[in-house]
Amino acid sequence: MKRTPNIEFLDIVNEDDVVIDQKPRSEIHGLGLLHREIHVWFVTPDGKIIFQHRAKDKETYPDLLDVTVGGHVEPGMTYEETAIKEMEEEAGIHVDPKELFPLGKIRRRSVDTITGKINNVFRMQYAYIYEGEVSDLQVEKGKSLGFEVWSIDRIGSLKNDEKKRFVPFIYSKELTAVLEELKKLTCKQTSFVSIKVHKGLPSKIHGRGLFAVSPISKDEVVAKKAGCILNGLDLKAFGPTGHIELQIADDSYLGPKSMEDFEKNMIFINHSCDPNVGIRGDREFVAMRDIEIGEELAIDYAMIDDVDSVMSCTCGSVNCRKTVTGRDWEKPELQRKYRGYFSKYLEDKIVRG
Repeated sequence: MKRTPNIEFLDIVNEDDVVIDQKPRSEIHGLGLLHREIHVWFVTPDGKIIFQHRAKDKETYPDLLDVTVGGHVEPGMTYEETAIKEMEEEAGIHVDPKELFPLGKIRRRSVDTITGKINNVFRMQYAYIYEGEVSDLQVEKGKSLGFEVWSIDRIGSLKNDEKKRFVPFIYSKELTAVLEELKKLTCKQTSFVSIKVHKGLPSKIHGRGLFAVSPISKDEVVAKKAGCILNGLDLKAFGPTGHIELQIADDSYLGPKSMEDFEKNMIFINHSCDPNVGIRGDREFVAMRDIEIGEELAIDYAMIDDVDSVMSCTCGSVNCRKTVTGRDWEKPELQRKYRGYFSKYLEDKIVRG
């Protein structure tokens, strides 16, 4: 076939996903010929999906929210190679193939009611766990307006007025299985603890605690909370088990899926009004100062809690408040004392005032 310069050609495939021909992209969408695409869903560790906001002059579905990264599989390329290439072009992310989680291939045919374009595809779905800031993602000029973050649970129950903001695939039946797989990826049960600490040892503060077994330097990561996204009702179902959760948003917490996961999920970090540990982001616990062997690691719950609660404190420190509430983060003196060590959730609240 004689090629015209600057015209994009794509492979046409049969129902077995075998290449049988090549045609210009415009002809493929005009006639609804079967071809290949990829989707890459960026999910955050706290159970949110990052959507790309399509440019207002896009040929199909302009000015709507779409999958984080998507694209056609070009002739001679595999699905995986295309996913890696598109991630770099559309989000500025360089990844190793091992960082991609295949979610399966979808056979789908859709029609843009505005343009009449037909998208008849085999679409390979991938997931990528993105732990950075959304603002650090690169916006592809001329093709995207930026990115928006929505929780996985919310996408599964969009209201009619919200659906108008998304391309139709986002609220289609085909996406249900994808959402379930994304939930599983963000529900890791085993929390990380540094080799420099030992968890679960008897504590003078309360029950079991977290202790240094090697010297720890200031700002060193000592633990990282894992778990599923839970709400207040989920936590009540556990009964009186103590502080098993880490709050990451309004009525959203990281915690064990069940009591069977309790031990591997728990970090056993107690409260102290004179803490030596703070938090970075929404789940990393870091040393606020150098910590010596044998010291118990503790955090002030004021750095992580925004709940209706009252607790008698037994930390024994000189600065003990005696009574700790779930709103202590609002105290100006504690905001000054712990600046830079509040959870991202509370830091955002403090900044907003």
